[in-house]
Amino acid sequence: ILFALYNPEGRAQIIRKIMKIALPIIVGMIGTVILYSYISPWIPINSDSITYLRLAVEIQKGYWHIDPWIRGVTYSTTPLYPALVALMEWVIPGFDIAGTLVSILAASVVVIPLFFLARHLYSEKVAWVAIPLTVLNPWYLRYGSLILTESLFSLFFLAAVVLTLWALTRNFPLPWFLAGVMGGAAWMTRDA
Repeated sequence: ILFALYNPEGRAQIIRKIMKIALPIIVGMIGTVILYSYISPWIPINSDSITYLRLAVEIQKGYWHIDPWIRGVTYSTTPLYPALVALMEWVIPGFDIAGTLVSILAASVVVIPLFFLARHLYSEKVAWVAIPLTVLNPWYLRYGSLILTESLFSLFFLAAVVLTLWALTRNFPLPWFLAGVMGGAAWMTRDA
C-alpha cells in the first residue's frame, strides 16, 4: 500500500476503491438527512416518546431510574436511548429536538451496516440499490425520525450482524469484541 501511495496510478486506484465504498454511504446518509429535515417538523410525539424524554430529563438530574414513590410511575425501559437524548440535549437545547436528532442521526448512519450486509450477502450492485430502497421506504421514513428507539436499535443490531459475519471470516478477536459491543448496545437500546 505504501508503494501504491507514491505511484500516481496506484494512488488513483486506492482512491477509486475508497470512493467505491464511501460514495454510496455518503449519498445515503446525506439523502436521509435531507428527507428527515423535510419530514421532521410534522412528527407527532406519542406516549412512548414522552416516556423516553422524561427518562432523559431524569438522567440529566442524576437519576438512572424513576423511583415510583418519589418521582412518579416506574418505567421499564432500557437506558441507552434516553441517555443519548440527555447527552444531545446538553449540546442542542430542547429534549424533543435532541430526541429527534438522535433518531435522525441513527437512521442516517444505519445505511453503513446495511451497505456492507447487502454487499456481503449478495453483491456490490445490490448494496448500491439497497440504500435508496431503504431511504425511500415509507416505514423507514415514518419511524426513523420519531422519538423512539427503532432507528438506534436498527443501527446497533445491523452493525452487530455485519460484525459477526466479518468475524466469521477472520481469525482475529477484535471483530468478535465489536460484535458483542454492538449487540449489547442493541439490547441496551431495546430489550426483547
